[in-house]
Amino acid sequence: MEMRKVLAVVLLLAVVLSAVGCKSGGATVTLREVDTGRTVELKRGDQLILELEGNPTTGFQWQVQDMDAGILKQQGDAEFKSDQQGAMGGGGLFVLTFAATGTGSTPLRLIYHQTWDKETPPAKTFEVTVSVQ
Repeated sequence: MEMRKVLAVVLLLAVVLSAVGCKSGGATVTLREVDTGRTVELKRGDQLILELEGNPTTGFQWQVQDMDAGILKQQGDAEFKSDQQGAMGGGGLFVLTFAATGTGSTPLRLIYHQTWDKETPPAKTFEVTVSVQ
């Protein structure tokens, strides 16, 4: 009977320790527009979050223009967080999330534009160099 208790405690301890050891991902680095032009160093498994100002009600969107998908992978679509509490039509932040999945260096370039207007230059650009080890 005592041996069963010991085994139960050991099993419970193993489950708890494996759950603690399964902490997902690595570090998270958050950049804003003021960081354009920087070089960012990440490790595989790290997450890169971009918080870029904009207003989707104007038809403008942030869109990835250049990156090596073997090094960075965008995680879902851009999300929009409004500056306005409950108000429609205001500005805020577009939040884009990327995972560092490979090693190497890549530019990460985004443009802020109306996607249907191919002739007008982007209203804004954002570019960093991402180095993943």
